[in-house]
Amino acid sequence: MARRAKGDMEAGLDLRVAELLCSRLCHDIVSPVGAVNSGLELMAEFGDDGGDDALDLVRTSAGEAAAKLQFFRVAYGLAGAQAGGPDLAEAARLAAGMITSKRISLDWPVEQQPPVAAAPRGTKLLLNLIATAVDALPRGGVVRVTVAEGPDALETQVLAVAEDARLTDEAAAALKHATDIADLGPRDIQAWFTRFLADRLNTALTVTPQPGAGIGFAVALPRA
Repeated sequence: MARRAKGDMEAGLDLRVAELLCSRLCHDIVSPVGAVNSGLELMAEFGDDGGDDALDLVRTSAGEAAAKLQFFRVAYGLAGAQAGGPDLAEAARLAAGMITSKRISLDWPVEQQPPVAAAPRGTKLLLNLIATAVDALPRGGVVRVTVAEGPDALETQVLAVAEDARLTDEAAAALKHATDIADLGPRDIQAWFTRFLADRLNTALTVTPQPGAGIGFAVALPRA
């Protein structure tokens, strides 16, 4: 009975994480999907009179929704855990598509990428780290990514650059795994999952606040 109760509890906790990750994904795509619907309603109501503006809205919003889904397919799904997954250049493209806020820009010089690929789950971790950095820029800023080839791994740094860059108390605790899974909420699931991936890869993830300049995240990604 005790063994069954423990299994039920673990299944419940796994379900809690899955539910929160789904909520995070839906939160990110509901706005562009809603904008597509609004554009279609304008086209239905005004016909050719509202055609160009409505069509631009539909086209832009559909592109944003598709880009976010592609990002989270790798960041959360099996596509980011299997061999033959995206390389670093493709990861940069996915990250750029995910960041749709005009207040946030991505600085990731793809031409400086090392020739060695990261392990699939390493790329997955990097994308989640970028999403965590985006969350740390509530008023906008720059997400700066550098990947360099070290002796044993790909030395990677993600910076959330802004004077007011900050992690919520919930996210900061989740990054330290100081939050019980049962107590996780939508505001901290991204940070918790990022730390979880780092732990699964047995790689250290360090978070360094830089007062007035931003927050630095550093991790060593295993090679493919």
